[in-house]
Amino acid sequence: MLIENLRNKKLGIFIVLVIVCKINFAQIENDSIINWSKKRQLSWQDFMGIIPDSLDACKDVAICSSGVYLYRSQYSKPTDFVVKVQFSKKESWKKKEANATLLIHEQMHFNISEIIGRRERRSIKKLKEQNVSNTNDYINQHRLLIEELDLLQDNYDKETNHGTNLIMQEKWNKWILTELDKLSEFEASYDKAEDE
Repeated sequence: MLIENLRNKKLGIFIVLVIVCKINFAQIENDSIINWSKKRQLSWQDFMGIIPDSLDACKDVAICSSGVYLYRSQYSKPTDFVVKVQFSKKESWKKKEANATLLIHEQMHFNISEIIGRRERRSIKKLKEQNVSNTNDYINQHRLLIEELDLLQDNYDKETNHGTNLIMQEKWNKWILTELDKLSEFEASYDKAEDE
């Protein structure tokens, strides 16, 4: 149950405070959300959103709606944040001409979100090691990382021409997988339930 959902559309910032003391991390997905997991790749069936009328004639063949979210229990310490990287099934959509190559491109968008999620987990760890107790410091760091995420996603689409430049797509695929590997210690575990 959510008590607050703040969204700054320009930065794509989402901070959600959760009433319950525990979040069930064992659940990788539900009817509308998929938590990032190396065990769970996207499929076209996950793109359940309706193409907005205003976008019907646009060049995009698919849109992957994913983001980095901060969660905190109402009953936890002010700096006990949990970072989740999530894909929205109902906000992601595809046109009929979507193909397997484009699906890889969209998966990489989700993976880019995970890179930023891991960087945020690393940042939170460093702030805690420095005994930073001001919640605003954590939220400001989140904003900066979301700005970085937006830039990365835009550059990715520009350089790969939305997945149609296969040479650049392959270069990005390698960079993304390398970054995920470098940050592997900050991968979230959804294999077991954890307390916040």
